[in-house]
Amino acid sequence: MTALKIKERDFTIAMICFLQGSTLFTIFFAPNLKWEAWIPALAGIVLTLPLIWVYSALATTFSGKSLCGINEIVFGKAAGKIISCMYIFYFIEITVLSTDNIGSFFSDYIMPETPKAVFFIMIIVVCSFAVRSGIENIMKMGFVLLAFVTVSVVVNILLLANKINLKNFLPVFSQEFIKYVQSVHTVVTMPFGEVVVFLMFTHITSGNIKRGYLLGFLIGALSILIIIIRDISVLGVAMSIVSVPSYEALRLIDISNILTRIEVLISFNMVIMSFMKISVLYCAIVEGIAEVAGTKDYKHQVWAMGVIIICFAVLGFESGYQEVEYGMSYHAFFATPFTIILPIATLITAKLRRLKTV
Repeated sequence: MTALKIKERDFTIAMICFLQGSTLFTIFFAPNLKWEAWIPALAGIVLTLPLIWVYSALATTFSGKSLCGINEIVFGKAAGKIISCMYIFYFIEITVLSTDNIGSFFSDYIMPETPKAVFFIMIIVVCSFAVRSGIENIMKMGFVLLAFVTVSVVVNILLLANKINLKNFLPVFSQEFIKYVQSVHTVVTMPFGEVVVFLMFTHITSGNIKRGYLLGFLIGALSILIIIIRDISVLGVAMSIVSVPSYEALRLIDISNILTRIEVLISFNMVIMSFMKISVLYCAIVEGIAEVAGTKDYKHQVWAMGVIIICFAVLGFESGYQEVEYGMSYHAFFATPFTIILPIATLITAKLRRLKTV
């Protein structure tokens, strides 16, 4: 059994960074509700809390076991490996989606003349080195990365203070009911439910896992809500026509024609947090494959998996419109079994069979 290497604090901070790395994913529900995008974000936090309890209950009930190990204990060796392989495929899918998301942002907004594949390669190469260093080192970086991004967010909120208009939040509940349901479903499964990936590392985390999971989720989710509220208060109805609300909001900063082009800050923030999110997912993939295959070392798989992720990202979407359409209409249904159904079924089955590890 692997020795405990990850502190509870590092685990919590890594989860906050992971969720902030999903800020770009607001494009998958914001266009539906426009200036009311804060509603599914808030409802998603409330509805995801029971899922966080389920994840942490699995981690504490089967202490010393990763998600793959839990599956084998609860469902048997053969079925458990099949379910673990399904989870690995899910982690690959959201890694590819996250890679495509950040690559498309840079290709569309920062360097439009550069092919997206260049950005895919750059981010995956950097993440590959991080993964080879181990998940404990990735999580230790979280404190520095989070401090930088937090300061940046606070500063840009202050600089946008003169652009804030509370009337931009009105009217409330003016959309079709189905749009609220669809958006809340999207938020619960993506990005909030994606923290299920941290079950891959709870077995090497010391401290109170339930507290770490809850604090990490709450702080990370609330930070996303704050960013959404900032964007709505500045953009209002324009939320429905812009591709990346946070970027467009920061473009409005203009202090006496001297302090402008602050939107470059969000580029750094997105790179930093996307790096954190992709690295955690990437590490979960290669460690999961190693555990299912029964091998002791996962590092020789890192570069091969990196190539696979890049290829899927290149072949995935022909345009940003296709990516947004997939995220808004389909991804939540694909993610529901992994973020909601399987974890709940696993916990119920474990309780009925009175399974646990000592």
